[in-house]
Amino acid sequence: MGFQVKNLSICAWSGFFLLLCSCQSSKPNKSSSENPSSFSGNTVLGLGAEKVQIQKKLQASNLELEWLEIRKLIVEAQIRSDEARRSEIILESEFLKFQAIEDRFPSDKGFITEGKRIEWLARLKVKNAETKRQRAAVRLLSRDMKELEAKLFRKGFHYQLPNPRVDLSANSHPK
Repeated sequence: MGFQVKNLSICAWSGFFLLLCSCQSSKPNKSSSENPSSFSGNTVLGLGAEKVQIQKKLQASNLELEWLEIRKLIVEAQIRSDEARRSEIILESEFLKFQAIEDRFPSDKGFITEGKRIEWLARLKVKNAETKRQRAAVRLLSRDMKELEAKLFRKGFHYQLPNPRVDLSANSHPK
């Protein structure tokens, strides 16, 4: 029985060493940059280049979104500024009409009382201040846009407005 146990342990140890030696031999390693991924078939270098490209695209998209947001604010501010100026012009033209009527009024007392004149001038002053405030808002937003344009330029991005002013007059359309 001792001989059989001894032979069995020798066979077990021999089998273990054979298994260990056979596991030691492996395929030659390729460098990790050349080893294609079993998932997508891409290499590490290819994935790195694609990652950099996507990162630049994301950065460009985020900067474009920021540019569009500021551009939208500028256009809205320009609209408010133009509306304020139009309102000021309308009020001033109405005042000038009343002034013209007073100049033609036959009485020395006049058509417009002093209280009404002060009221008209105060309303004109308020409209003028509103127009100035709206124009200042446009200038501030334009300054922010200039800063963003400088940031875009420093990062190597360029853009071009397709048509900053659009002529929508009735006679601008060919028939």
